[in-house]
Amino acid sequence: MEELGLKFHKRGQAVVFDTYEAIILWNGRARRIAIDAAEVDPLLGVRLLYSHELSVDFIENGDVVIQALPMS
Repeated sequence: MEELGLKFHKRGQAVVFDTYEAIILWNGRARRIAIDAAEVDPLLGVRLLYSHELSVDFIENGDVVIQALPMS
């Protein structure tokens, strides 16, 4: 991480989690997916998105937009 100019903070520990299998409807077709479940704080970056809207165009060179949601 030195190449990113990040200062070392502390060493963490990986969490053990359960994985489930589900079948979902996606664009009108059934898809089998894996779901990871862990009772921990959100992963890196996810907490930063609290009270924001995230929009991602999942195509090559697609847009990623993050906008603050109005506070009520």
